[in-house]
Amino acid sequence: MDTIIITFENRDTKFCTDIEVPLDISADDLVTALNVAYHLEMDTPEKRFLRAERPYALIKGNATLRELGLRDASHVYHQKGA
Repeated sequence: MDTIIITFENRDTKFCTDIEVPLDISADDLVTALNVAYHLEMDTPEKRFLRAERPYALIKGNATLRELGLRDASHVYHQKGA
């Protein structure tokens, strides 16, 4: 299984950490896991997404992280109202 190490940042709380994730999980799987693990309060479908830099991407839906182009050192973040 191919994995990458990404930086996850919650811009509301200034929390930042590196995490290892499999490339072949869906964007929704990653969003759900981070929502539960870090209590991001994404409680409605229109709030269930993350953003990424390196590459720029909106992380939601059934696309895999590989299909979205995420790679080592991608920066994934959550910010309410962003």
